[in-house]
Amino acid sequence: MGFAIIGERKEPILATTELNGRLVCIKALSVHNFFFVGSGANESDTQHLLLDYGANSEVVSRTFITAALIFEKQFILHGIDLDKARSISLEIAQELIELEREVARYFQDEAAAIIRAKVSVSNTIPSIPNIETRCKTIFQKADQVNQRLVALSRLFPKFKDLNEQAHFENLATSFSTAFGEADLLCKFLNENHQFMQSLRLIRDGLEHRAARYKGVRKVTVNNYDSDANSCSLPTIELNDKLQKIPATGLSSLLMTILPKLIAVSEAVIAGLASKHIKSEIPYYQIREIPYLKRRMQYVRFAMWTDFPIGGEGFYHQK
Repeated sequence: MGFAIIGERKEPILATTELNGRLVCIKALSVHNFFFVGSGANESDTQHLLLDYGANSEVVSRTFITAALIFEKQFILHGIDLDKARSISLEIAQELIELEREVARYFQDEAAAIIRAKVSVSNTIPSIPNIETRCKTIFQKADQVNQRLVALSRLFPKFKDLNEQAHFENLATSFSTAFGEADLLCKFLNENHQFMQSLRLIRDGLEHRAARYKGVRKVTVNNYDSDANSCSLPTIELNDKLQKIPATGLSSLLMTILPKLIAVSEAVIAGLASKHIKSEIPYYQIREIPYLKRRMQYVRFAMWTDFPIGGEGFYHQK
């Protein structure tokens, strides 16, 4: 599609879209928007870095880039603010990138704590400083994705009445009401309802540390613990009237958050598009792109057109 020089690096443009009236170029390692400043002979193009990850990132591909490909006026019903839909999808990608970084830092610090304890000349128990604050940051990021998915859904006609402060469980219920519980997307959202709810409840418990349920803190984070024979890894426990999670390895829980949030975000983005496609000919569908036909390996869904008729059809990947 062309090339853009980013610093000293010449990088191919894999796809383009528009945000707030500005051209957005998607590349393998970054996403930039381009705009012009000045006028006449003094006019020059200016680049603004939106994401320091691009199509090589699974997070960016399965959220923002997917949205950029399918939230287009040529495909989607009139009256939906598709520019806003793409902007919210960008925010989802940004939150997930920061979440990914925070989780990676935690794992690094967890390993470093063990190493420090092993090389210590004294009988030292491993410890991660500010572990509860670190958890609070991670679960805040996770819940922000939840909130942005609700905001995205509210742009579409069937979900305009969804409360701005609604949670994922309200969103899953709204999808089931609109499309029926037998719908594959609704089934997927309902399967992930409990996990998404747990992220919100943990976030709430960490933000309100004095919160109690039956006299016990709603969320308890334990640092490394040691007995005479072994040293156990940090744990987290949820004690809420809506849901309970017994003391669970913190690292085990953190490993599941990003993959599930990516999958849920991708499903909501693709699902919203698939339910609001124009009915005119040529015939459009959201379909999973066969791996060998993908222009960007992590972008799994695109608008498919039955053209030429009787052939394999065409996947719109810009």
